[in-house]
Amino acid sequence: MEHLDKLRESFINTGDFFATSGVSRIDGFECPRRVNSLLNTIMWSLCTLLPISYYLIKLLFSGELLYFSVGAGIIGAFARMNLLKSTIYLLLNKTIGMSEIKKGSSYGTNTTPKKTQLLKHKSFSTDFYFVI
Repeated sequence: MEHLDKLRESFINTGDFFATSGVSRIDGFECPRRVNSLLNTIMWSLCTLLPISYYLIKLLFSGELLYFSVGAGIIGAFARMNLLKSTIYLLLNKTIGMSEIKKGSSYGTNTTPKKTQLLKHKSFSTDFYFVI
């Protein structure tokens, strides 16, 4: 546990965990790219997108109004879904941006608090104290 305290203290003082902690630096590593992952992605894309695209194009060019409407509805649904995702993304970014510390209020950050002064006020033989 002591080395964790040293790492924390080093990070607070220098911005680097290993600068003054005395703990040896650990080198990062990168996994090599594999061809299997690429082939798997390409294969599943071909197996799903080609038949879907074929049937969608067949629906659009069939000449039947009902089939054309179904095909256009599918395309419209994907377009609306992407628009909704983009809108949610922008709103979340805006919300996160509004809650950043640098944009927050300075309430409570006064470093030199005022001394409290008590004033005694007499009226009707009762003592009232006012805090200024």
